[in-house]
Amino acid sequence: MKSIRIHSLRDMEQLGTDLVKDCPQRPLILALEGNLGAGKTTFAQYIGKALGVKEAMTSPTFILHLEYEGLDHLDLYRLESKVEFDELRIFKMLTGNKVVVIEWADKFKNEIVKISNKANLIWIKFEHAGTDSRIVKIYHNEDISD
Repeated sequence: MKSIRIHSLRDMEQLGTDLVKDCPQRPLILALEGNLGAGKTTFAQYIGKALGVKEAMTSPTFILHLEYEGLDHLDLYRLESKVEFDELRIFKMLTGNKVVVIEWADKFKNEIVKISNKANLIWIKFEHAGTDSRIVKIYHNEDISD
């Protein structure tokens, strides 16, 4: 586990850029966990930017899944059951050079860990550390247990 203190949006952007650059093994699942306003969507946007996504990225809270070139962005906040999770068919997104970013991943941690045998999994926890700061904890496949 790696813990990083983020003090600004620039720090958050740099973390996203570094993560994309340092994790060439694909497909890649970035499972994001944190309270409302912790920075999950902002981080997902920076991942998209680092991957070359040109269009504006918004949170898929109400539509659950948005697809971009090389990136799938999911938000599990509104899901209430394993059946709903299974209907997303995330395992089908894990192909080629794809990055799959999942907000509110902690709601379905066991299920995500199970499908991660088809991908590199990085679990990222965002915690508030004051008004403008965050503590970001990064766990790789071997550090994640269901």
